[in-house]
Amino acid sequence: MAVAAATALTTSGLLSDASRARAEWKPTVDVMVTTHQISAGNDLADVTALERWPAALAPRGALAEIPARARARIDLAQGTPLTAELVTTDSGTRGRVVLALPSDVVSPPLEAGDRVDLWDTSGVPARLVASDALVARHRGGAVAVAVTMAEQRATAGAVGAGSLVVSLIESD
Repeated sequence: MAVAAATALTTSGLLSDASRARAEWKPTVDVMVTTHQISAGNDLADVTALERWPAALAPRGALAEIPARARARIDLAQGTPLTAELVTTDSGTRGRVVLALPSDVVSPPLEAGDRVDLWDTSGVPARLVASDALVARHRGGAVAVAVTMAEQRATAGAVGAGSLVVSLIESD
């Protein structure tokens, strides 16, 4: 009899704990997520889906809909919940030229969306040839950066001379 009473109390306590845990997950919110891996700059219109997430797990600022002309600001993995920080309606390259950098260019580890300064080290002191350039793509060792039209010639010259060095601008 004592064993049955103890079992009943334990079971009742476990059910109560489970009910409380379920209640914590109860409020849900709509969250847009990626359905495929997406490269920075790619359109998000056909590669997202709306999911219901427990409010406690949804990232702060999660988007419930995709803005018109939305693009990935950085490379995104499949299943990534989208926030305003990950999405842009501007390509980031407007008014800029995208240049491919050879894999042997000296640079820190880079990701799409990073901002960099580009230096020509053929002379002393080194000369800044592009400021606040956007890393538009990064795949394996291949990097493409968006520079202004005015910076294009000097950047291409430094690439051709083999004297280009990339410095990463740390974000705040």
